[in-house]
Amino acid sequence: MIIRYGGGNHGIAEYLENGRKAEREYTRDELDHRFIIDGDLATTNKIIESIEDKGQERYLHITLSFAENEISEETLKNVTSDFRKMLMNAYHTDEYSFYAEAHLPKIKNIVDNKTGELVERKPHIHIVIPRTNLVTGNSLNPPGDLTNLKTQTRLDSVQEYLNNKYNLISPKDSVRVSDENYANVLSRVKGDLYRERNNEVKKEVFSRVTNENINSTDAFKNLLMQYGDVKIRNEGKTNQYFAVRLKDDKKYTNFKNPLFSSSFIEKRELPLVKPTPAQINNNVSTWLDKTSHEIKHIYSKSSKTREHYKALSEPEKKSFLKNRIDDYDKKYKLNTKNSERTQGRSCGNKFSIESTSRFSRTKTRVGVPRLPQRGLVYGIHGRGKPPESVRILQDNEQRNLANRMENRSHSDSAMRRNADRRFSERGIKNIGISTPLHEALFQKLNNDAERNELSTMTEIRKEIDPERFLSATAREFNVVPGEHAISKAKDGSPRFAVGNRNLN
Repeated sequence: MIIRYGGGNHGIAEYLENGRKAEREYTRDELDHRFIIDGDLATTNKIIESIEDKGQERYLHITLSFAENEISEETLKNVTSDFRKMLMNAYHTDEYSFYAEAHLPKIKNIVDNKTGELVERKPHIHIVIPRTNLVTGNSLNPPGDLTNLKTQTRLDSVQEYLNNKYNLISPKDSVRVSDENYANVLSRVKGDLYRERNNEVKKEVFSRVTNENINSTDAFKNLLMQYGDVKIRNEGKTNQYFAVRLKDDKKYTNFKNPLFSSSFIEKRELPLVKPTPAQINNNVSTWLDKTSHEIKHIYSKSSKTREHYKALSEPEKKSFLKNRIDDYDKKYKLNTKNSERTQGRSCGNKFSIESTSRFSRTKTRVGVPRLPQRGLVYGIHGRGKPPESVRILQDNEQRNLANRMENRSHSDSAMRRNADRRFSERGIKNIGISTPLHEALFQKLNNDAERNELSTMTEIRKEIDPERFLSATAREFNVVPGEHAISKAKDGSPRFAVGNRNLN
């Protein structure tokens, strides 16, 4: 599983619901099954729209993308819950709105119009967090500065902690598995490149690197100098990279993508180094105990506060940070029992990969029969006073309501099944029994209907051409036939391998 951090100004609700992009021909319903995990999209969108629009980023859009073809509902929920607690560790649940939904692909492969490559689509989770603190009304940015190396390292370890805990494939594992996986990772990195600032220039530079066989840092620098003034950021350090001030551009454009790293330029290797379990534990603990709070209470404040904090010793920093947190909670009358921060510290932040139970795959997978019968939405976070006074239930009340709604949903499903069963037991009969003649007639029609249905299904199973069936699914849904081995059931009808199951 790989976590990508992004954001936007508007349009996220429409994208999640309808799925259309300018370069994509499919609707969301054609592309994916939507599985609501947490929050309410309408409320989240209202909060986003309540933020004054100055062209800035008004929401965080975070994606959790899986390498597995199937992920259980339980795992999707648990991964999201753990990620929320770690990312929002410094915040009380009153302070933010959080929305998450999973997209489970119906169409498994699709052509990327930007790269022209056939991209395999996997399950993924979209998380949306409006960039406003619902209590203070100030800007909210839990991940902090994503160009900061220390922040990158901490959040990278959060990703790997979740991968280890839930036995998920890490992008840093898959790149070493096979040449095919390397190509897939390379394709995804190129996809990230095409979404970056000044992406057209970066695409051209990358193309020239490969076509002109640029394989040294000096040669790469000379290439960049053809596009503008070149700077070396973090010179001499492991995270060194180039920045170019392109013509007619006041700002420097960073060439930080892995495709422009010295590792790729010189060796054509992507610099994906997986941290050890001990490093993961240490980095996650540091994020929970220190970094997440510094982002909220120090780095977002005045330069005077930042400089004062920077000059302190480590013990002094710890004391100073604690006082800032306590003063903040007291000022805004925040209940310390209702915060992600308290939950994170309840176990002393001792996250151990060895002591964490690995969640085995449940036998019940996410599929059409497991999808919600209706658009059930629950688990809204936040209880502050946004500019348009968006009403949000208190966390505990909301959770209780969510449980009641979920139970009612299961109850409704059972009622529907019972009603369907009663209807099927009575067949097409839908009026009261009036005479023995009516009863005999309806019974005969029932029996005939059942025989016809069984006969039709038997004939389909007997006559269906499995190769033509897979060809049709490839044409309609971009399914890759080679991934679905064909076998035969006892009655001779074909079965198709889907993951660990064989389906007729």
